[in-house]
Amino acid sequence: AAGFDPARRSTVMRADIRTAEHRPVPEGCGFHIRKRTERTWLDRVFRGRALYDHDLVRGADRRVMSRAIFGLMDGESRREGQVVFSLFGVNTPFDMQRKGYAGINIAHLMEHARDLGGETMELHVYADNDPALSLYRRLGFTPVAESVMMHRLRFS
Repeated sequence: AAGFDPARRSTVMRADIRTAEHRPVPEGCGFHIRKRTERTWLDRVFRGRALYDHDLVRGADRRVMSRAIFGLMDGESRREGQVVFSLFGVNTPFDMQRKGYAGINIAHLMEHARDLGGETMELHVYADNDPALSLYRRLGFTPVAESVMMHRLRFS
């Protein structure tokens, strides 16, 4: 498009959460699920609709081992007659990465969304984020589309 330059490709992935696989929770850990109250760009996208933090926490010190944000978006909440949840912002502290915590957290989050009536979950991931792509595939997500983010060019 005129005046724009491609910046980064992303992949849209989708999973059927009705068949989400249960993963065991590490000893001494649990989940903390709460409605988000912070005012961020996601609040503008969701315009007051339910948006939740889903944390895997260590019991002794309540340290967050993995956090994922999910919600049900109006206008995108039904696709082909199914209730669709969106997954955003999966974060794991650096010293907790590559230990399976994000996978455990997302698998539990998928079960929770299913319990809320969800049938499908979607996410966007950068196309060059190989560790995340691999994790999402193991959790049952499959690529359904690609998109390109664009940067506006500056003119002098």
